[in-house]
Amino acid sequence: MFDDETMSSELPDPPPFKQIDQWLSTIRVHECTKAFALLEAYYTKGNCSAEILWRLAKYFLTIANFPPTKEEHLKEVQKGIGYAREAFEVEITFSTAKWAAISSYKLIKLVGFKEKMEELNQCKIFVDHALSLEPNDLDMLYLRGRWYRMVSQITWIQSTKSSLMSIPPPEGTLDQAIDDFKKAYLIAPFCQKTTVYLAISLFEKRDFETAKMHFKHIVQMNSFLPKMHICPIDELEIPQEKDDILYEVDELLSTFRVKDTYEAFEKLQFMYEDGDESIEVLFRLAKFCYNNADQLGTDKDKIQMLEMGKEYLVKVYETDKENFLAAKWLAYLSLKLLAVLPFRSKMYEARKTKAYLDRAIALHPMAWYLQHLRGRWYHEFANLSWIKRKISVCLGCTAPEGTLEEAIDNYRSAQQLFGDSLRNHVFLGIALFEDGRKFAAKRYFHRALTFKTITETRIKLNRIAEYYFWRC
Repeated sequence: MFDDETMSSELPDPPPFKQIDQWLSTIRVHECTKAFALLEAYYTKGNCSAEILWRLAKYFLTIANFPPTKEEHLKEVQKGIGYAREAFEVEITFSTAKWAAISSYKLIKLVGFKEKMEELNQCKIFVDHALSLEPNDLDMLYLRGRWYRMVSQITWIQSTKSSLMSIPPPEGTLDQAIDDFKKAYLIAPFCQKTTVYLAISLFEKRDFETAKMHFKHIVQMNSFLPKMHICPIDELEIPQEKDDILYEVDELLSTFRVKDTYEAFEKLQFMYEDGDESIEVLFRLAKFCYNNADQLGTDKDKIQMLEMGKEYLVKVYETDKENFLAAKWLAYLSLKLLAVLPFRSKMYEARKTKAYLDRAIALHPMAWYLQHLRGRWYHEFANLSWIKRKISVCLGCTAPEGTLEEAIDNYRSAQQLFGDSLRNHVFLGIALFEDGRKFAAKRYFHRALTFKTITETRIKLNRIAEYYFWRC
């Protein structure tokens, strides 16, 4: 109907939007390119109407699904955003608000934390505009439901970080997501995407019966509706290889710099929110919480961070009794919690700590550091005063039992597995000293004093060893 010659010479007035929309709706590169050529011709000749601009945005957001790399994908989305925002500024209509919302939502998955928080707030403005003009639009109800669900999963760490950057953290609940998915479902009961997310959200809300009903409906739909309704925000993902992401995460976590570790957390959290609950992702999330708890100012914040780390792993620990990484990192987190919990909570947590350590050591008996940590656990509760034990009984949280002999046995097991640990030498010496075996203790303190003291921790341990050495 429109060849290149026609496009370059005489352009129909008004523009043939019906034909352009047909080409764009095919989601085929060849047809979309014909639509773009015509739209670009109008734009070049000075037609910058909202109708031209939002269709240019739609073209770039459609084409963005096909580039082979994430960088090219982002580039096309950014072009789409430029046209969509320009269209919205020229004239606020349902279509301009809709494509501004869609372009904004697509960008959220492609940018860093700061841009993501800003874009989430911007996206909500656009989608609310669109729904104020067309309250029953299926795509916009679905998009806002997805937005609420995404925002409901933002952690308190991310909210705090956003506030520190002077960006108001977006607010939304799973109930609001469910409300929008339900509205969309009532409008189009056979829209599979909406039904899937409604069922998932109900399941996450623990409304298992209603979720089950919708999952059954989806199965029935699949038997006679092979095609899904495609919402413009449902795009072809161009994922980075999981191993590459985890390698980057490990590199970032190993720096111990706050900025780097939070960048690692964002990558992991994105994978987690995307449904990846593998132990490779979960233990790294737990590791982030373990490493960063010390950076927080108050014990309350530290407890919240460490508890969050535990939450990532508890389900794996309870369902997979052979999972060493889950038991190991739960033990690490739990031990660090003991240092900041109030007395009563500490007594309860201590029993869990021991269980985590026991399972981790049973699964990996050669892990010397776990043997050392279990020795530290026995050591601490062997030295618990009788007053604290009385208090624990009165509070209904009887303190766990531990003896110096059990502590010494575990320290010695660690010593046999790895004989070059300054920390283990010092604590084994202290346990022997407290047990009255000063001659045996002196040998370990003497050996500890031969270690190089490079870090502050080693200098402190060296001073402790020297203090006890002269008292043996």
